[in-house]
Amino acid sequence: MQESALDIYNAALSAVHAKGRLATLTDNKKERYECETWYDLVIRTVQESAYWPSSKATSLLEDQVVLTNRHFAYSYTLPFDHLRPRYLMSYYPFELMFDLDTQQTLLYTDDPTPYLVYSFLQEEVTQWLPGQIMATIYGLAGHIAGPITGRGELIQKNFNLANQFLTDAQAAYINSEQLTIDFVPDTLKARGYAGPDQRANYYYPFGGLFGVVNA
Repeated sequence: MQESALDIYNAALSAVHAKGRLATLTDNKKERYECETWYDLVIRTVQESAYWPSSKATSLLEDQVVLTNRHFAYSYTLPFDHLRPRYLMSYYPFELMFDLDTQQTLLYTDDPTPYLVYSFLQEEVTQWLPGQIMATIYGLAGHIAGPITGRGELIQKNFNLANQFLTDAQAAYINSEQLTIDFVPDTLKARGYAGPDQRANYYYPFGGLFGVVNA
């Protein structure tokens, strides 16, 4: 069982058939530098791409600005530890937009008292689910495969494995009996998932997959 970033690094190195392994996170080796370079991006990608329990948080958005000439009635400052929104507990629609005056991304909605359910960056590996661990390992492996082994074919192979775990997690959440979701990612449509007929509740789209550019 992976219990630390070091375990994730070594599992990713194993996935690309690297010759060496790391003893510590301070090893003066190319393998450590490559893993360290991509690790933060990988865990952010994984935790934005699906709704993982370990990174779920809720916050009442209170820093409100009343809007008079916008599509939405209010704008709000996002929580300090916000990584990606999931939904408002009222299921009101919302958008994220960059505000030039405040130089930050704000949440725009018609909800006057929005409780935001969102993902924060969970860096404690012991809190991750097995699918989250595997997506992180293979996502990291995809990034380090080229520079560590020179085998380009391992890049997409590992990204595909990571994406499989991510789309499985997305599908499991959408298929839960506790919600009606108003979007279905193209990757799930391609697998034959049509989604529910009722689309009253608004959920923010999942983040992008590895090797896939968001539209």
